[in-house]
Amino acid sequence: MKNNLLNIASVFLFLFALIEAGCSDEKINPSIEQSVTSNDITAEGWNSYLLLTENGRLKTILHYQHMTDYGEKGIKTLSKIKVDFYDSTQTATSYLTADSGRVEGDGAVMYGIGNVVAINDSGRTLKTEVLVWKRSTQKISTDRFVSITSPKEDVEGYGFESDQSIKNWTIFKPVITTISNLEEKKNEPPKKNK
Repeated sequence: MKNNLLNIASVFLFLFALIEAGCSDEKINPSIEQSVTSNDITAEGWNSYLLLTENGRLKTILHYQHMTDYGEKGIKTLSKIKVDFYDSTQTATSYLTADSGRVEGDGAVMYGIGNVVAINDSGRTLKTEVLVWKRSTQKISTDRFVSITSPKEDVEGYGFESDQSIKNWTIFKPVITTISNLEEKKNEPPKKNK
């Protein structure tokens, strides 16, 4: 009987030690990324915009509700963004909105984050949660779920890359594609109500 009680007590002590180890400060208070802190803030702005140009030509206008500039870190964080993209003739070709954004390296890379919606001048609409634009390639991309709707088709899938005007695009893992027969519908006689 004493051996059984000792065994049971040993098991309880072992379990107690495991539980105690599992509740260490490290798991309760995970480390926080310290690469950008409030001490790094060099400027803030409200309800304004950033102009991005290349060789004197307008490429992008980034409107925001609030912007925090982390100066030497080369990072700007933004809330409630709207981005206007321009082609080589400085004609607006597409628009993007998102809950927030991030700009790195004086506009070399921009992120749209949360409820990202991009619309081009022909009515094609892209929706995703995160979208990245790189100035060096003039392309937008994501590795997340994306849906694209247009007058002719609806496509959904994972992973996406396109020119910034959303005219030449690829979904890497398509899930659903629906083709609309708008031409046939235009030629159908109107239906009579009975």
